[in-house]
Amino acid sequence: MPERRFLAGLDLAGSFYERVVRPRLAAIDHAAALIGPGSDVLGHDDIRSTDHFWGPRLQIFVEDRDVGAAEVALRDLPAEHLGWPTRIGSNRIPFRQFVDVCTVPQWCTEGLGFNAEGGVTTLDWLTVPQQLLLEATAGRVFYDGIGRLEALRAALAWYPHDVWLWLLASQWVRISQEQAFVGRAAEVGDDLGSRIVTARLVRDLMRLCFLQERAYAPYSKWLGAAFARLEAASTAGPALAAALEADTYPAREAALTAAYEDIGRRQNDLGVSRSEDARVGPFHSRPYLVSAADRFAAACVDAIGSASLRQLPLVGGVDQWVDSTDVLSRPERARGLAAWYMASLGLGPEKDGGMTTAAPALYGVHGEDVDPRPARWENVAAQNRTAWDEIADVRIHRWSNREYTADFFANGGCSLDPRLRDALGDVNGLRALHLMCATGEESLSLAVLGAQVTAVDISTRQVELASKKARAAGLKVAFVAADVGALPAPIAEGGFDLVYTGGGVLVWVPDIKRWAAVIASALRPGGRFLIWDYHPVAMRWETVDGQLRLDRSYFAGPGPLPTRGWTHFAAPADAQTLKYEFTWTLGEIVTALANAGLSITRVSEFPTDATWKFGDALHAAQALPGLVLLVARRQ
Repeated sequence: MPERRFLAGLDLAGSFYERVVRPRLAAIDHAAALIGPGSDVLGHDDIRSTDHFWGPRLQIFVEDRDVGAAEVALRDLPAEHLGWPTRIGSNRIPFRQFVDVCTVPQWCTEGLGFNAEGGVTTLDWLTVPQQLLLEATAGRVFYDGIGRLEALRAALAWYPHDVWLWLLASQWVRISQEQAFVGRAAEVGDDLGSRIVTARLVRDLMRLCFLQERAYAPYSKWLGAAFARLEAASTAGPALAAALEADTYPAREAALTAAYEDIGRRQNDLGVSRSEDARVGPFHSRPYLVSAADRFAAACVDAIGSASLRQLPLVGGVDQWVDSTDVLSRPERARGLAAWYMASLGLGPEKDGGMTTAAPALYGVHGEDVDPRPARWENVAAQNRTAWDEIADVRIHRWSNREYTADFFANGGCSLDPRLRDALGDVNGLRALHLMCATGEESLSLAVLGAQVTAVDISTRQVELASKKARAAGLKVAFVAADVGALPAPIAEGGFDLVYTGGGVLVWVPDIKRWAAVIASALRPGGRFLIWDYHPVAMRWETVDGQLRLDRSYFAGPGPLPTRGWTHFAAPADAQTLKYEFTWTLGEIVTALANAGLSITRVSEFPTDATWKFGDALHAAQALPGLVLLVARRQ
């Protein structure tokens, strides 16, 4: 037998697929991955992991018609790979080769308890433990020739926005219910009880950090290791460790206080709900110091757009109120609690606040093909949010490495194009709403000009980064993480004097009529709307070998157009999350705004300056309209 060397399970599986399995499946459409249970899937495996159930394993996903053929093709695989046996098992699992052939619906049913390709309702989200969602979205896809596996994983990547807010609120409630018990137990001489409550609070605070950072929390064995990968670990982590190590109640309280305040500030930085004072205070008339957990919970609830979800008792998802390994590790048992949600909270397949989320494959997109049918807004938004979160740090570093630093804005700098600034006129004192603000450079510019700015973006990570830059610049901008198609009521009906959007936003709008209606609703009567964006004509052209080439008919329809990667950011190679873009004609844009009750007062067209798009063909591209400035007023 060749000498063994430890190789991470995902790398071992990938090598086994490429060298052994893939050649045998050359004639069969398939996808290959290592997902599901296992420390190797989560990236926590080491040499200790090899003492049982260890070796190359894979899931092979095929269509129903190809199951038999794939199973035949994978018979009699080599007995070992890179020195590791391919027949694996344990004292509980019979030894065999774990290259399992299945369909996507079959894997979903066994791994999650339901077929997620058929859509994910609020009831589904609440009855699937985070560990199982992590198993479905972690690991690695080695190949997706059927165009369904990555789409499924993207649909399960994170909770819908309102469900996320509800889970955040529920976790804050858990903390609020026990934080005073640390001091009360110590006060009556129950040091052990005080330590036990502290440990419970530490775990709940850790799980809250996972929710804040949009990361599924694993089960207890890997909770600490996974927490160490979070941003919160660097600041809240030491305080949480100190709370567990403390031998006296005062030391315990001091450590918890530091953790409460750090995690409270992180909640405010999310920008998804109103800010609350993160400082601790006494528990009513008693001397125990506690956080504002109940107020953070209420703020999250108030930001929920779904009326039905907003009214539910804050009991949380299944793993926020069930602590049985036998339940949380078995999807059929966790799903069996759906009856409780239906009976106690009124949730069900038809009554779930309209929060169903379909997998991207249901857009009609197979692989990278395009279906002319319009995509559902919520589905596209969830997928694109993931892509923008992925690229957010790269984007702000690109801008920060140029001139638009916090110091630039602190010193009165303005990044707005002079033509846009001229059209805006005097905005001093105006209540302005900036939609699809990205990392907030234009939002900060409006604040520099004296506007009272609320800025919205779908990417939670971009909002976090924008908020930090605003604080560093000493500027007051209310950054909010929300989908423009589902704005919180105070913003959606905010009576703003000015609504602005621009800088490459129209390609991210799934429904131009709904977009226009949002803008009209947010404006006061007589309020103005401005958009400064790439002209739809310019977006139909590309540069090939230094020459302009028509990429797509101007009248080809809006899409969706599935794409990967980023051409205008120096993105890392792994920023390849599938995203969906749209192409609207200028006529469709103007008509939608007019039908929404806006009076168009100006449409100006300008040559392009998009070197990132046209490169050596920029001069030729400037013969076409490249930028558009549109001004409208609510009637």
